[in-house]
Amino acid sequence: MAFVLLLSTILCYKTSATSPVIVGPYKTATTTITLDTLDSSDRRVDIHYPIVQQNESFPLIAYAHGLDNAATDYTNMSTGLVSFGYIVALHWSCKEGCNDDKASLSDDPPFFAHYYVEQLKVINWLRTTTTSSNNTVTLPFNIDFSRGVAIAGHSMGGQSTLFSSSYGNASKFGISAAVMHHAFTHEYPAPDIPFLAFTGGEDFVASHTMTERYYDAASTSGLSRGLVYKKNADHFEPEDPFCPFYWSYNPILPQLTAAWFKLHLENRKVQFGIDFEAMIYGNTSSSICNGGDGAMVKCEVHY
Repeated sequence: MAFVLLLSTILCYKTSATSPVIVGPYKTATTTITLDTLDSSDRRVDIHYPIVQQNESFPLIAYAHGLDNAATDYTNMSTGLVSFGYIVALHWSCKEGCNDDKASLSDDPPFFAHYYVEQLKVINWLRTTTTSSNNTVTLPFNIDFSRGVAIAGHSMGGQSTLFSSSYGNASKFGISAAVMHHAFTHEYPAPDIPFLAFTGGEDFVASHTMTERYYDAASTSGLSRGLVYKKNADHFEPEDPFCPFYWSYNPILPQLTAAWFKLHLENRKVQFGIDFEAMIYGNTSSSICNGGDGAMVKCEVHY
């Protein structure tokens, strides 16, 4: 029995990447708040934040879950991002579609047309709550909004992130950078901000074509952008492993996501002794497109 558990643990964190798993110096604490403005399906928001001794502030990442996923399905992703000095907010609402706004898009799951608004509501509430001198809510963390905020998401949350970074939403809500993990979408707007898009050759839920279409839509934008089309990645790459049924979680995905935000949200090339610029734009075997994230069907990054 012990051998089976050990084998399952090894398989759960199996990765074909050549780069080591890198984490930052911060440990994670978590709190849950309830926002009355969110969809009535579930108004909770889990917020993961760095444990610090001093009164430090950190940038915000608003992460959007996929269809039938809970916020807790991204615990490894969240704690990985927090370790690099981020506050990560994950709303629970619209797990199986939204209750209050039942608009739908063609060929998508029902009631997700305006799901992205939940992501924007979280950003707006946190900005208002932490910057208003009249607000009486006390939170156990401080958000640094000086360079804007970041957004990320998986599957339908990837579509949410796409929509939140397009249609003028980014400028309206102060969003500076985005990362899409295996976005499921049949709409292909060009993002208005720097973005990094992940897809996979074994993703039979959200086709790589979906990612390539919105990525190509931004080809003349002049924005920093990247496409990571990993050969053996499937749809569940960002999710916590659920052994023994699947173990496709990619443990270096948090550091790659954080690296994009270090560069394009914080304008930091190196921090904690970690070269984030080399991780994304380098030419060595440890960079994202040259073997650091494993074998690729296609991979390109543009500064």
